[in-house]
Amino acid sequence: MGVNNRLLIPSDVPVMEDVEKGAIGCIALGALEHAIEKGVNADSFHNEHALAIWHACRKLHDKELPLNEVNIAKHAPRAGMYLIGAIEDAPTAHNLVAWLPDLLDTAKRRGVFLRYYHALREIADPDIQTDAILRRQEENFFAASTSYATQKTQTDEWKRLREMIKSAKGSGLPDKGIRYGLPQIDQYLRGLKPGSMNTIAARPGCGKTAFAMQVALNVASQGRPVFVWSYEVQQIQLMQRLVCTHSGQDVGSHFEYGHGRDEKMIESAIHCERLPIHFEDSVDVTISRLRSQARRAVKDHGIELFVVDYLQKVPIDRHYKDRTREVAELSSQLKNAALETGVPFLVLAQMNRAIEERNGEPRLSDLKESGSIEQDSDTVSFLHHDPNDKELLQYILRKNRHGQTAKVALNWQKSTGRFRSAQEFQTTEEAPV
Repeated sequence: MGVNNRLLIPSDVPVMEDVEKGAIGCIALGALEHAIEKGVNADSFHNEHALAIWHACRKLHDKELPLNEVNIAKHAPRAGMYLIGAIEDAPTAHNLVAWLPDLLDTAKRRGVFLRYYHALREIADPDIQTDAILRRQEENFFAASTSYATQKTQTDEWKRLREMIKSAKGSGLPDKGIRYGLPQIDQYLRGLKPGSMNTIAARPGCGKTAFAMQVALNVASQGRPVFVWSYEVQQIQLMQRLVCTHSGQDVGSHFEYGHGRDEKMIESAIHCERLPIHFEDSVDVTISRLRSQARRAVKDHGIELFVVDYLQKVPIDRHYKDRTREVAELSSQLKNAALETGVPFLVLAQMNRAIEERNGEPRLSDLKESGSIEQDSDTVSFLHHDPNDKELLQYILRKNRHGQTAKVALNWQKSTGRFRSAQEFQTTEEAPV
C-alpha cells in the first residue's frame, strides 16, 4: 500500500489483534502460499510480533527451508511466546479461510486511515507545498477506492482466463475494445486495449486533431465517455469540429459566408452537446495534473477513452537540460496514467522535419525528440500525405503490440473534418443516387 505502518501510529488505528494472531498462526503451520495467493502481505499485519513472524516465514520460504516453529523462532526470536500463542489460536493451517476476510478488510481500513493520518501531519508542515499535499491525497483516494476494490490474486486471474477461453468457443468473446469507427483501420488495431498508449504522429496540417475528434465522436456516440486535453486548439473550436464531422457541413464557411444548412448544424450541435465528451483546454495543465485529472475523470465520469493533443505540448513539472529527456518523461508519465486508470490513451504527437528532407514513408525514428514514445506506446501510427495522390492521406500503422502492421488509404474532407477509407469513399461516390 506504500504506507509505512511503523511511523507515529495513533492509538485508534484499525486493528483486530485476535484475527492477526489466528491468521499468522495458520501461516506458521503451513498456509503461507495460500495466504500469498489471497493477497496477504506485510501491510496485513499491525502487531509487531505478527509482522516479524510474517517476514520470518517469507525468508524461510524464499530459501526453501522447512516452515516450522523452530525455524520461525530462530528468525523471529523476540516473537517466540507470541508464536506459541498464535499456533494455539490457529489451530490448523486450513483455518486460514476463517481469518482471511477480517484480516484483509481491516488492513484496507488501516491503509486508508494511515494515508489520511499522515496527510494531517503534512498539512501541519509549512515546508510541504499545498499542491503536493492535494496531489498526493488524490492519488491516495484513487488507490484506496480503486486498487483495493479491484485487487485480484493470480489464482483469480487464472480462473478468469479459463472462463474467457470457454466463453470464446464458437463465436469468440464480445468486442469491448475502443474502435476508431473506420473499419479498414479497426480490422488491424482490433480495438484499443485497456491501459494502452496509442500514438498517432503527423507533421502539422496532416489532420491529426481532426482524426482524433472523429474518433472521439464515434466513441462517444456509442455512449462511451471520452476526455480530451487540448494544448493547441480551444474548446469552442473542438466543438465546431465535432459539429462539422457529425453534420457534414462546413461550419467555418457558414461563419464566414453564411453558406450551408444552418438547421442541420444546429441539430448536430444539440446532438454533440448531449454526448459524453469532456474537454480540458487549459495550456498550463502539467503532466502531473493531467494524471490527477485522469484519475478523477475515471471516478466521476467513467471515462473509457482519453485523448491528448498533443504530447510535445504538455508542460512538464521539472525541466531537464535535454529536451529528449523531457519528452521521454512525458511519454513515460502518459503510459503510467493509462496503466493506473486502466483506460486507453490516444496520444497525438509531432513528427520531426526529417520526413520533409527525404522521399519515402514515415519511420518510427521520425517521432519528434524522443525514441521513448515508440517504447512506451502499444501502437504507433502516422498520418502522411500519399506521394502519388495528394487528395489522399496514408494511415500507416508502424507498431502494433497486439496485432499486425498495416497501411490504409484515407480520404480526408478538410472542410468537414471527415475521414473515410479511400475504398469506402470511392464506393460511396460511385453509388447510384
